[in-house]
Amino acid sequence: MNSMDMARQSERKEPYIRKTATLLTVERDAFASFSFDREACLVRGAWKEQMVRWGLDGSALLKTLSAPGKVEKREKLNSEAGLALAAAFYERAAEMLVGMAVPDDWQSVRERVISSGPAAMNKRAADFHRIYAPVGILPPDQYGALVLQLTTGCRYNRCSFCTFYRGQKYMVKSPEAFAEHIRQVKAMLGAALERRQAIFLGDAGALNVPRYILLEAMDLLAEHFPLPTAVARPRWPVYAFMDAFGVGPAALTEADVGTNAAALTTADFAMLREMGLSRVYIGVESGSEAVLRMLNKPVRPQVVAALVKTLKEAGIAVGVIFLLGVGGQKLAAQHAEESAALLAELPLDGQDTVFFSELVADEKSSYSDWVRRLVITPLTPEELAEQERAMRRTLPPREAGGPAVTRYDVREFIYY
Repeated sequence: MNSMDMARQSERKEPYIRKTATLLTVERDAFASFSFDREACLVRGAWKEQMVRWGLDGSALLKTLSAPGKVEKREKLNSEAGLALAAAFYERAAEMLVGMAVPDDWQSVRERVISSGPAAMNKRAADFHRIYAPVGILPPDQYGALVLQLTTGCRYNRCSFCTFYRGQKYMVKSPEAFAEHIRQVKAMLGAALERRQAIFLGDAGALNVPRYILLEAMDLLAEHFPLPTAVARPRWPVYAFMDAFGVGPAALTEADVGTNAAALTTADFAMLREMGLSRVYIGVESGSEAVLRMLNKPVRPQVVAALVKTLKEAGIAVGVIFLLGVGGQKLAAQHAEESAALLAELPLDGQDTVFFSELVADEKSSYSDWVRRLVITPLTPEELAEQERAMRRTLPPREAGGPAVTRYDVREFIYY
């Protein structure tokens, strides 16, 4: 089915309304569909062969289909291009909404889409750029979380393969600045805050800040959101990245980590769990020291194992991220074998998730320079799948209480 076929199929149907508690969708079918939040901002849309998801900053992930369900091209649009595309989608959605009845609690959204078009979305994008530093990356199950930036950037920022935070200065907000950040984010989202069900404490290593700053930040979250406690079920669980750079024998120097001192203890993590911390994500990348050196990642596998053990003893779930294809053919066997050995050592259970992420390195990264210099042969899709099977072979199956296992495609990331 080509784009003309998709268009003809859409034109044959009358538009209708679908709604959830947090989204209003007007559509004819999968090829003409537009979803808005409570502030009349587009969240996602489809038109003919285009499928789009918009970020809060106005950027967009645009997928072009060659056939239903088959992505021919994936493209990340910057804020300017994303908002321009949104304006065209608003026009199409408004044409469909004219004369349509919508539920009473969505009537104001319908009217704003018809009368004001993308005005609310343009304002939110402008507010986002004023309130936030760029959100470099999130775990794939947290793309729709409420990101609150206790820190910005990455305190290390020298991994050879990672460019998510390049050009950003690492900063830690004071309690006063973090409180103001929270207030501004809540005002920016308005009624659309309802769509968020979790908090992601950003950026790259928010849990690596000094203990007193972290505890003050968690207290501030408790003031602004109903967080989980030992006696209440959570609506706002807290998630965060953490690295193992500042712990154990692989610790960075004080100059590298600013004021961060010793690692948090099991008791510290247990306190954080009671304050709302539910899961910690760790970019392990590999169980091979040789691969980690090549990635310029200053940590040893045994330190990662000790950190995961501490978190689990404190009752906190973990998400561990391993790369696929790193080191190409040259290091493939070593990477798979030693990563499988590390996974066997980690005390993972049904509350945890193992993410396998195919390495997508920027052409300007030092990792890509290394690949070109040594003429490293990349793994084929079949070899990547086999490497994943080899790495996960030591994990207990899900039905026996083992962790969830899933792929993590960083090309799909957009903070929406």
